[in-house]
Amino acid sequence: MAKAKGTPKTGGRTKGTINKKTAAIRASLELVMNALEDNILDDLEKVNPSRRLQLYTDLMNYIKPKLSSTKNENDTKLSGGFDVNISFDLDNLKNDSDAE
Repeated sequence: MAKAKGTPKTGGRTKGTINKKTAAIRASLELVMNALEDNILDDLEKVNPSRRLQLYTDLMNYIKPKLSSTKNENDTKLSGGFDVNISFDLDNLKNDSDAE
């Protein structure tokens, strides 16, 4: 018999829980990475600066995600005129620059 629409989930993993195999693989990889950490840091000292920079930027992709570009697709047509009035109080600008 099928469940009625809208009834809550019962049984199974809760949302966001990592399965056992994935957790085991991550734990194994963490052990290996911790064991190799000192060797890798020593090896990085021996790499030429341009290659070291390339490695750094490659590894940053795993730490900080790249920002995606956005495009403004605003097709709103404006009509009519407008005026922009800008005024400066030179005395206050001089006082502000003196304070810095």
